Amino acid sequence: PVTPPVTPPVTPPAVGKVEPTLKAVNAKGQVGEKVRFKVKVKAGDESATGWIKVRRKGSDKVYRFKVKDGVAIVKLPAFNRAGTKKLVVRYLGDDNIKRDKMVVRLNIRR
Repeated sequence: PVTPPVTPPVTPPAVGKVEPTLKAVNAKGQVGEKVRFKVKVKAGDESATGWIKVRRKGSDKVYRFKVKDGVAIVKLPAFNRAGTKKLVVRYLGDDNIKRDKMVVRLNIRR
């Protein structure tokens, strides 16, 4: 009996996740007023979805915001003092897009 040669199974090439870029738009505010700005998540032709986390440097308080169509609207409580505040913004990724983080300098005026 002749046995046919065994061919290894063909695996499709691995498709990697896309590297995103984060950009904060209009990150500023006034003392005593709630802060609101947008974070845009771009990843090639992909429409980013998922969540971002925002944390003030030196604080343990973390805020979560939903990313829809590549944009998350960040809403933070009022700051009591003027000055530049540093926020760490983390995009948590999704099925097709990698995680990423950035530091946003938030300018609070009187």
